[in-house]
Amino acid sequence: MYSKYEHIRQLYIEKISGVISVHDEAMLQKMLEEDSECREMWAALLEEGGSIKASSVLENISVESELKKLKDRTLPERKQSSVIKWVSAAAAVTIIFGLTFILLRNDGKTERQQLTAGLKKGNMQVRLLLNNGMMVNLDSLNSLGTITAGKMRLHASANSLESITGGDAAALNMLIVPSSADYTITLADGTMIVLNSDSRLRFPSKFSGRQREVYLDGEAYFKVVHDAEHPFIVHTDLTNVQVLGTSFNLNTYEKGMVTTSLLTGSVLVTASAGDKVRLTPGLESEFASGRGFVTRDFDSDDVLSWMKGVYYFHNMPLSDLRPIIKRWFGTDLVFDDEGLGEKRISGLIEKNRLDEFLKDLRSSAHFGFYQEGNTLHLTE
Repeated sequence: MYSKYEHIRQLYIEKISGVISVHDEAMLQKMLEEDSECREMWAALLEEGGSIKASSVLENISVESELKKLKDRTLPERKQSSVIKWVSAAAAVTIIFGLTFILLRNDGKTERQQLTAGLKKGNMQVRLLLNNGMMVNLDSLNSLGTITAGKMRLHASANSLESITGGDAAALNMLIVPSSADYTITLADGTMIVLNSDSRLRFPSKFSGRQREVYLDGEAYFKVVHDAEHPFIVHTDLTNVQVLGTSFNLNTYEKGMVTTSLLTGSVLVTASAGDKVRLTPGLESEFASGRGFVTRDFDSDDVLSWMKGVYYFHNMPLSDLRPIIKRWFGTDLVFDDEGLGEKRISGLIEKNRLDEFLKDLRSSAHFGFYQEGNTLHLTE
């Protein structure tokens, strides 16, 4: 739980580092005027920090600890006012640009609209290519209902596909989820799949034979219905994931790499060359071409945060955010000075809130930006 002391300490750090917002400044003054306990905490922090420089205070802050606090606050309830702040700081060994802090923001639509007004939206249409050759734009459905496409009938909405009947049940359909969107599909056996942005799933209208097989390009969360007699197999370009009944995340975004993160049950991941690894809950396998498998623990909050519309990053070069921004906002990010791409930041990006990300970069990390068509240029 986010304690009163942690809140006061956060405001203290923002104050001494010179990045406290007008809103936070006013809130701090109100707390100090009305709460004697807060005044005592503030006095103690002033006394403790009076003999050292602000940079020294920042160096002793644990990025991991602050990011954990951020997750604890944003994941359970996703409050609209929870965003991040970047503060420059020199670490003892490496430069960590962008220590993470939480601040309360006034959600002003006018400025947000101005920040990204020049950027075109990506292709927002979630489409279903049926095995009869017909294409259905699922975004056009205002509510859950049944539509007819030739001999096939779909029970779907703009957010989810519940079932497909009719036509050639064994042939594959393709669900196409574009940049900036995500979509949930329930297969004929009851298995639920949530697809992340810029992903494709090929699947049959009805399973037949000894195995239940689907094909993924992109990222998806699977919650597979148990059926011991009919193993469920997810095919990717590099690996096959075989399960009986379990939940896991599968990420194929990076070319030449597939990451399988297991939450419940058990899976067997097999590479095309025959190498295999069996996962238990809490473990993930990363398979890379030319290197093989690496197995490790993973943080489920990090791996599944995309399902809540959040992407966390820790001590990450700005250049590594390019594919995420392209995937989530349909926007190309370029650096006028390539050295900017090496700057490291920690924090989060919220889906459909590129404006907030840019606002924080501008006001707190002192980056500038401008737009050319659907390309976003970042400058110092």
